[in-house]
Amino acid sequence: MSRDLKKFIHEIEKQVGLDEFPSKDKPTIMIIDDDKQVLESLSYVLSDFYNIILCQGGDEALNKIDDSIYAIILDIRMEKMDGFEVFKSIRQRFDDLPVIFYTGFQDIYDPLDVWNKFNPFGYVAKGSTFTVLKSTLDSAIAYREKFLENKRLFLELKELNQELEKKVQEKTRELERLVVVDELTGIYNRRYFKSRLEYLISISKRYLIPFCLTFIDLDDFKSVNDRFGHQIGDDVLKSIGSYLSSLSRETDTVARYGGEEFVFLLENTDKDSGLRFAHRIRDAVEGFEINTSKGMISLTVSIGIACSEEVQPLTLDSIIALADQRMYWAKHKGKNRVQG
Repeated sequence: MSRDLKKFIHEIEKQVGLDEFPSKDKPTIMIIDDDKQVLESLSYVLSDFYNIILCQGGDEALNKIDDSIYAIILDIRMEKMDGFEVFKSIRQRFDDLPVIFYTGFQDIYDPLDVWNKFNPFGYVAKGSTFTVLKSTLDSAIAYREKFLENKRLFLELKELNQELEKKVQEKTRELERLVVVDELTGIYNRRYFKSRLEYLISISKRYLIPFCLTFIDLDDFKSVNDRFGHQIGDDVLKSIGSYLSSLSRETDTVARYGGEEFVFLLENTDKDSGLRFAHRIRDAVEGFEINTSKGMISLTVSIGIACSEEVQPLTLDSIIALADQRMYWAKHKGKNRVQG
């Protein structure tokens, strides 16, 4: 084709609106044919409209195909690997990439048979006009662009869903934490303490595994609020809660029961071991100084302890009542002591 003819065709295409891709936005197509002359001819007439990758045979093409390609013109009758074999290989890797069969043997390769067997995007006879070929290519490219846009939107939606799921999981964990954690001190709350106590009671009844419950009350805490204010009082409660938690063993449960009362659940612990632990808690708190904006504050605690082996019948209410009663006995006997 002469340059004058090519220029003439180009001008006609512009007039009918087929020259729809600016040079910098030209899509990439691949042309596969074992006839070098056919490759050069197609490249010559199409290069104004598309970025073109020429492949002289299927092997070369299969090594070059990637996601940047928008459409493929594929000759059917090739010597080393015919177009049908190449098509099958392309489909195994890119099932969405439009392939247009391009053949001069339409009497041998009936278009309807080819369509029914392979379902290509298009079928163009080599004797067809330039307009037919370009129109088929542009339809294929529009299909590819739509597919890629939908794929992009799908991936964005998938990413958004993953982010949303992550946020939901974080919020769920936070809500679960708020349900069982005391807002002020950051240790477990009464709700979690009671659920854990019910579990230990059932285990103790079934397997005779002992446990102890300690009630801990801060001595004269009201004077802290009266003297320093409730903000300092809250700071003291936070510090005590954190300190008690640091004194616990891995299997223990520390919780704020309410006000200035805290509880310890000592798993797999008999009465003697529970008493020794309670005395260590009392000694530790007595020597603990809390640094506040109003200066150092020290407190003592009164502790009541009840163990599963001494409570009959063993219920949540009965063991709580006994530990609570013993804590008040400790306070009435002079505070800063353990009653068991």
